[in-house]
Amino acid sequence: MTSPEWFAGIGGERIGPLTADELLHRHRQGEIRDDTLVWTDGWADWRPFATAGLSSDQAGATPSVSGVLPALGIGDGELVRCAVSGDYRPPAEMLQYGDAWVAPEHKDAFLQLLREGRQPLSLASGGYFYRDPGTLAKVTNWLLIAGTIIGGIVTIIAVIFGWISPDWETESDPGVTTLSATSTCFYLLLFLAGVVSFCLWTYRVAANVRAFGSWWVRASPGWAVGWHFVPIACLWMPFLAMADVARASHSPDAGDAESIPGFVWSWWVLWVLGNIISLASGLLEATEWRVATLSLTIGYIPISIVSTWTACRLVARITADQKRQAGQGSATAP
Repeated sequence: MTSPEWFAGIGGERIGPLTADELLHRHRQGEIRDDTLVWTDGWADWRPFATAGLSSDQAGATPSVSGVLPALGIGDGELVRCAVSGDYRPPAEMLQYGDAWVAPEHKDAFLQLLREGRQPLSLASGGYFYRDPGTLAKVTNWLLIAGTIIGGIVTIIAVIFGWISPDWETESDPGVTTLSATSTCFYLLLFLAGVVSFCLWTYRVAANVRAFGSWWVRASPGWAVGWHFVPIACLWMPFLAMADVARASHSPDAGDAESIPGFVWSWWVLWVLGNIISLASGLLEATEWRVATLSLTIGYIPISIVSTWTACRLVARITADQKRQAGQGSATAP
């Protein structure tokens, strides 16, 4: 019997063909992780290694649609998602409660969740689990709004006294200088808190789309955040990562062929534009071009307001889409 051939997506490249033993060896060495996508003959799509049904005693076995799926705990045909564990199984192996499907072993847990008034759905796929991003979304939006308000106050103070006197920081009333310094420190604290909260929210929603089974997204949850801090790449890669998250949140099996939502474009364009204006204003501040510096500073205020609005809208839209997807416990597997 011919040993089956396996392929793995490692570092953005297709590696293979490999035997099952070689695949398991690379997994033990850490080269292949549980979320690494693998494929073998008979599969319609690539799947995470953790769901491939491979173990040391299965190495060399011939995988096929009828042989591999039972090893995964599922069968041929339409699959439904358990409202408690998030696992996919044939309807014949599940119990139906209204619009929800529940594995028999999770029936008691499902009923207990209903009695407690809690959401009886914990989506899971390839080691990722759905977590409600609602709280993080609210905190992030409030921090963004508060930071914009305080930042606007700091900017207005700088512009007013900048027009009055170029040396207002040293020559103006000490009380004004103290107010400016205090508001600036408060703004920096809010800004840092907003950055941390936005990064946590980004990681959560990026992990959630993996839990939905959207393994076509290009960036892992870690890189969805990490690209923001990589020079040059930060101008484009975070946008691509967020575009995939937005599309997968709206429709997990949409794929990257679907057009990028307009609210993602507006968020990123205004974010980049605001940073360019802020950087240019900072560079000009060291020159004698005071009028140009103050003009850019004034122009930054409306840009920052609109940019914050688009960021809050982005957070709200993706969060709402993910909550909607999580509520569809009877959705069939793609």
